[in-house]
Amino acid sequence: MQKRETVPLHFFSPAFWPTWLALGFLRLISILPNGFRESIGRGLGRILLKNNHKRAEIVKLNLEWAFPELTTQQREELELEYYAYSGQMLIDYGFCWWSSASRFEQNVEIEGLERIKQLLEQGEKVILATGHPLALDIGGVGISQQLPLVTYANRMRNPLVQWMMERGRRRFGMELLQRESGMRPLIKSIKSGRLLYYVIDEDMEEHSVFAPYFGVAKSTLTVPARVAKMTGARVASCYTFHDQQRGKYVIRIGEVMTGFPSGDDLADATTVNAELEKGIRDYPSQYMWSQRLFKTRPDGSPPPYTMVGNPGSGPRPRPESES
Repeated sequence: MQKRETVPLHFFSPAFWPTWLALGFLRLISILPNGFRESIGRGLGRILLKNNHKRAEIVKLNLEWAFPELTTQQREELELEYYAYSGQMLIDYGFCWWSSASRFEQNVEIEGLERIKQLLEQGEKVILATGHPLALDIGGVGISQQLPLVTYANRMRNPLVQWMMERGRRRFGMELLQRESGMRPLIKSIKSGRLLYYVIDEDMEEHSVFAPYFGVAKSTLTVPARVAKMTGARVASCYTFHDQQRGKYVIRIGEVMTGFPSGDDLADATTVNAELEKGIRDYPSQYMWSQRLFKTRPDGSPPPYTMVGNPGSGPRPRPESES
């Protein structure tokens, strides 16, 4: 358990009062029973997030590219359920940050934990390759409650939200690194015995290859294979979702990938994408479809999303059969 962190004084300035009100709302909601909390979140998600037109266009396009086999109505139903889960997860940040350790553990189940514990006991290094399920933070915090973990943290626009999020992530001892710190601290942490919880689905031009993802060429990071080669780490997929029947969040850790890394960047990127895709297809409404997943195109064409500074880009036209 981490030492209690004191809130920096500058976060009490008037500029942050609206943020404190929102955080206070999350704090109050976090003490409610699970069913009430989930209902509030799902309702807010359907009302608020659906009306964010910019994000809605990104979600629609991603679903069109990822699920061309679905009808327009099926994708619209999937989109609506996605907004509901997005709201639920937004509310559950409060649960993730402030619930007691025992309550958090009771509401989070880890499948495959013993397998990873055994590898660590044998002196193996381990990388858990994940993407952006809506419950990404609950997955990382849940694993860090059981095993030493290291991951990268992206910077956020609101510094108070970033401070609160990092405080919540570190509550059970997770080590957070900034990407600009480079690879050396990461490699050192893995070699010291920490699991690496690594997000693979971000669209970055550096250290990437174009590998298939839902049948679409996607800019895919080669970092998991590079780090595995440098540290001798074993790599397994990891995906977190909410199971309504069990009433719990479930962290599903897959089997260790065989023959990974292979030395072929494209083959390795294809492997990790395929493993992530399996988890998403099992619970498609619980993936962060609001990301610009296919922003970088292999032919150098503009992003298919409406992007500031790229007036010629925009949502891909709907297929004629669905227009």
